[in-house]
Amino acid sequence: LSIIWPLNTGYTVWGGVALGLAGAFFYARAKRLQPWPTLDALLPGIVFGLMIVSLADFAGGPGYGTLTAVPWGISQFGVRRHPVQVYELLMGGLALFTWWRVSAPGSYEVGIGKPFLWGTAVYSASRLFVDAFRDTPVVVEGYHVWQIIALIILLAVLFQLGRIAHPQDA
Repeated sequence: LSIIWPLNTGYTVWGGVALGLAGAFFYARAKRLQPWPTLDALLPGIVFGLMIVSLADFAGGPGYGTLTAVPWGISQFGVRRHPVQVYELLMGGLALFTWWRVSAPGSYEVGIGKPFLWGTAVYSASRLFVDAFRDTPVVVEGYHVWQIIALIILLAVLFQLGRIAHPQDA
């Protein structure tokens, strides 16, 4: 029983995220929801959830930043560090602002799927920047895993935005 006791192993958000994504996928298929309008509507909730995780990390202390001498650094474990959780909150706010501006009526970029794609592009690009200041990154063969994932997502989103902007004649 002590193997699965949560107070020994800790809580993690990623199991809940995986189950939530699976549930949302099957719900959308059962209700035959269109993918792009659904993703446009879900993006604020997804980004807000990531912001809540960042706030919880800030309160709990995991995922701290590298050592710094900048005036906005925070003292954590007796040393001054980059407040990467605060950076994540700010980039989430920037992604939400981008989503809001792109989805606003009369916006130049308005269109099905564009609010989701632009919000995701901003969040992914920001994640590339912020994870450079993380002191405990997930590293495989010397590469920061979350930065690689963010780069792949960013490139895929930019490719899709290019396809939407310049549709091929069929």
